[in-house]
Formats: sequence, structure tokens, C-alpha cells
Amino acid sequence: MMEESEIKEHWIVVLGSVFKSVDWKKMRGRQRRTDVFEHRLTYAVHQRDVGTMLQKLLNGLSLQAPPLPLERIVRLQQEDELSMNYLRKYTKVITLHAAQYAGDL
Repeated sequence: MMEESEIKEHWIVVLGSVFKSVDWKKMRGRQRRTDVFEHRLTYAVHQRDVGTMLQKLLNGLSLQAPPLPLERIVRLQQEDELSMNYLRKYTKVITLHAAQYAGDL
């Protein structure tokens, strides 16, 4: 069983990689990148597991197959319920950490 700190680290790297892959010039509106990302993530976290959540997030950000750290995704999937509960609880904080990881903050 993973500890919360390990789950947090995996989410930051995975979502930071997603954040880096977004072509922000193609996004509509004048909202901040972190606001757009958080909105799409908040919509996606209602999915039942890590895989479908990522698929929903990638679709919402118009991404097809970005380079993501597969080993971290697999690790999150091994603790699916715990990983998703953590992400649902700390969506805003994880969004900020992911943006920082991507070099946007």
C-alpha cells in the first residue's frame, strides 16, 4: 500500500507531464492555464478509475497520445481507489504542483 506522499508525487509527475503536453495557444478563452487545467481535471476526477480519468482529461485538453510516465500510471492504477480518492480530495493543490512541475509557475 502506497503512502500519501508517494501518491502525491506520482500524480504531480503524471499531471505535470499532461500539463506540459497541452498546446495552450489552441485553448479558447483568456483564463489562466492553471484555471483551465483545474477545471478539466475537476470534471475528469469523477471517473471511476485512473485510466478512464486520464482518458477524460486528455480528451478535455484535446490531447491524443502525449508522452506520459507509464510506470507511474501503472503504480497509481495498482492503488486505484486510494489514488483517485487522493486526487479528488486535493485537486487544487495537485494542479498547482503539476503546473510548477511543468515549469508554468
